[in-house]
Amino acid sequence: MNPEEILRENAETYQRKNADYGQSWYAIGEILYGLTKGEPIALETPEDFVSFGLFTRRLDKLARAFTGEFLDHDLNFESIRDSHEDESTYAAIHASLFCEPETVEYVNVSGAHPEYEAAYQDLRAGEGD
Repeated sequence: MNPEEILRENAETYQRKNADYGQSWYAIGEILYGLTKGEPIALETPEDFVSFGLFTRRLDKLARAFTGEFLDHDLNFESIRDSHEDESTYAAIHASLFCEPETVEYVNVSGAHPEYEAAYQDLRAGEGD
């Protein structure tokens, strides 16, 4: 497939998806602007950027589900259920960012693995830091 064919195919896909979702991508910008009351958002850490990216993906899925449920019931691509399921998956990923990191407890069964004894002792010595 050459670049012109790819672009033509992409344009057809855009037209079909746009028929399903309209300008939901634009609405997301308006929603985010409204939520912030026009104030700038400071994204300073990689985690901030990850969280913002997940938030916008979730909004995109919600906008698509809303369009399918209330505005256009004859969708060409993903179903309303798909949009809700995708959003719930992104929500779970997003929620995991706010979980405490798991702690690992190192347990040594005396003499069971002598080859690891020195490393275990080093770990134990570092626990008081």
